[in-house]
Amino acid sequence: MTCQSMKPCVLDDLIHTGKVCYIGTSSFAAWQIMESLWVSKEWGFNRFVCEQPVYNLLNRRVERELIPMAQTYGLAIIPGRRWLAVC
Repeated sequence: MTCQSMKPCVLDDLIHTGKVCYIGTSSFAAWQIMESLWVSKEWGFNRFVCEQPVYNLLNRRVERELIPMAQTYGLAIIPGRRWLAVC
């Protein structure tokens, strides 16, 4: 199977043509990022380099899952979107 016949290659093609420098994710779970890193390694695609999670003081998933995974696999965490809990 060639890269042109696979839909995920669109991001890889954008990087190779110079239209995009880096790719990242937003609101992905740690397992989804790990799966994407595995696919990019197996198929030789450019990998995601950052994650912009939704941060919520009531749900600390970012601190439990994403930050340790990002430190282990060299991903940047971009602070950004926050959900405010309204009680």
